[in-house]
Amino acid sequence: MLLCIFGRKLRKAHLKRGEKYIVQVSPELDARVAQGWIKNLNVLLKSTMIYSLNLKMSSALNVMMDLVSDIVPYDRALFYLLDDDEKRYHPSLVRGFDETFPPQLGLGNIILDWTVENHQPVRVDNPDTKVLEELAYYTGCRSSVAIPISHDNRVKGVLQLFKTEAHCFSDENVRMLWILALQLEGMFHRLFKSRHPTGLEKDPFTDLPRRAVFEQELEKELIRSRRNSNPFSLLLVDIDGFKELKVAVMSLEGDIMVREVSALIGKVIRRIDVMARYSESCIGLILPDADPQKANIFANRIRTMVSANKMKGVAGHASLGLTVSVGVSSFPGSVTQLELLQGAEEAVQRARSQGGNTVEKHLGTLAKAKGDPVAIQAQELLSSMGRFFNLDALLEQLVHFYSRAARAGRVSILVLDDKGATLRFVQGTGFHGFEEDIRSMSLPLKNSISGSVVRTKRPLLIQDIERTIPKRPRGKLNYSSPSFMSVPLVHGDTVVGVMNLSNPVDGEAFSKEDLDHILPMARGVAKLITEGKRFSKAQEGFFSHAADILLGVAEEKSPYLSGHSERVAQFSLGLAKKMGYSAGDAEILARSAKFHDLGRIAIDEALLSKAGDLAEDEREQVKAHPIWSYRILESIPGMDVDLEAVKAHHERYDGKGYPDGLLGEEIPMGARILAVADCYDALTSDRPYRAAMKREEALKVMDNNNWSQFDGRVVKAFKAMDIEH
Repeated sequence: MLLCIFGRKLRKAHLKRGEKYIVQVSPELDARVAQGWIKNLNVLLKSTMIYSLNLKMSSALNVMMDLVSDIVPYDRALFYLLDDDEKRYHPSLVRGFDETFPPQLGLGNIILDWTVENHQPVRVDNPDTKVLEELAYYTGCRSSVAIPISHDNRVKGVLQLFKTEAHCFSDENVRMLWILALQLEGMFHRLFKSRHPTGLEKDPFTDLPRRAVFEQELEKELIRSRRNSNPFSLLLVDIDGFKELKVAVMSLEGDIMVREVSALIGKVIRRIDVMARYSESCIGLILPDADPQKANIFANRIRTMVSANKMKGVAGHASLGLTVSVGVSSFPGSVTQLELLQGAEEAVQRARSQGGNTVEKHLGTLAKAKGDPVAIQAQELLSSMGRFFNLDALLEQLVHFYSRAARAGRVSILVLDDKGATLRFVQGTGFHGFEEDIRSMSLPLKNSISGSVVRTKRPLLIQDIERTIPKRPRGKLNYSSPSFMSVPLVHGDTVVGVMNLSNPVDGEAFSKEDLDHILPMARGVAKLITEGKRFSKAQEGFFSHAADILLGVAEEKSPYLSGHSERVAQFSLGLAKKMGYSAGDAEILARSAKFHDLGRIAIDEALLSKAGDLAEDEREQVKAHPIWSYRILESIPGMDVDLEAVKAHHERYDGKGYPDGLLGEEIPMGARILAVADCYDALTSDRPYRAAMKREEALKVMDNNNWSQFDGRVVKAFKAMDIEH
């Protein structure tokens, strides 16, 4: 394997990832060996003529691969194309793979990352690291080469070739491929330009810089922070449910929503911060000198500020409330521009998946490498156990399988509720982003096609649904093809749901043979759903028991805390009802209170029982326990708790609390209730550093901290409760 670097040598301190795999070749012809390349010159001549052809992107890629085949034999090939909107590379051309393309490669791969980062060809002669062995497993190939195709000094595409044997790509192969790529850049230049025409540097609705300017500023800040060894953070603030809101208030008004959110943020950012319109619904922020903790506090401030405001600029929607999901990534935890952007985007996606109005952080490669405390290990353990059986994920795999098996463009599985009165969508494919919309829908057994299949327990095959059932009930989504199959999912004598298949991909109607092919498999799905629901309930009970065990471990580390969690839970239950909570919501808050100190499992026992004052670093360890409580509970499947209340139960009304420094109404009401219940029990219990107070003395202390530590209304309600301690 050739392990040297083309171009000027870099200092060891600045070596990039994958740099040892860069091939030392130049994209120039060497007269001494040119005689051996006569046939390849014909290929290059062809490539120069392609520029004059008016090709579309798909045709251009196929022409390119035909030329590549004339230069270098390969077994498999991928061409990744940069999606400027998503800021990710997607496989736009796949050759040599079987029918099942590995989904892991759809997310990119390590050689792609190295090529993009170094802007130079990368070759692997034989895998010599774990990550390269994983790539070899997915591709079934031992040797590979990657060639960048650039536009405006950015890598817009990467060609990857693979061979099953090791040591298959020579220096000459790499050189010729790179020359070909440079020859084709003229063609791609025109294609990229037509796909992404240059616009104004500022967005006309918000008067904010566009994404291209934002990325330039990010690159400058990354260089500056590396040079000065200073941290900085990147925030992506995305409006929750923007597409649906945009439809509700019309397209132009959607831009006004972004403008109003940006105006709110503009009131609190510093002069040195950079704000831009990152995408249609997302605002990007660069915060110089802001470490992850400061960035997280600021992100939560933005989140609560937006949710507390009502829309003013949208006619007819003055009472419209907005929420945002915020993703945070920071340097030096993330070390490259690509990782900063992708990390923030992934964090935004996690925040959205939790229902929005949430802040999520991307730890970054360096942050992850530092090692995790025991709480994180417990979190990861519970997460891995939760993934042991996931019915929803398994059904997701099944609908994709049946889509291929029945050549159906759209497949959905609907399950009967416990009362057997309605059908609920649980999983589907082919809905083009509408899965979440229809997931909240339920179908009555009466007056629906699926309901009739459930009632009769007989499958339905329709070759032309428009003619057969012209007056059928219509939902949001129409059929793009008139053929339709609906199969009852029967386990024993009980119908548990229905599977619907429509939109045949070949345009032909479904046949009886198609139905006969699906029916035997449908029985297996019915059994899986029945047993899976039973197992899921048992699994939820197991995890609830696991949480109790972890809580017991945490309390054993501090014997004086014995019974503390149960008492706080009881106080919180009564106080929540006093504050107007429904019985169900009060129970959820009480359950949250029970586990509010679970994160103490991560803290050194000596600190928890220390009688004297804590040092600064010791205080920081103790103050981290609400975050560990949040993360552990978040990882336990089926735990119906108020995570935000748990995380914020040590916030103060005057903004001097932790972990996020929330102020006043920014603090969730559940957290304000927990704070009062937690403090009262702490004051009236013995501690290593003081004796227990009597009720009257404790209430007086709490009164003195009204509107500084506590919400005075919550303290007033607590004093009105009849409490025995």
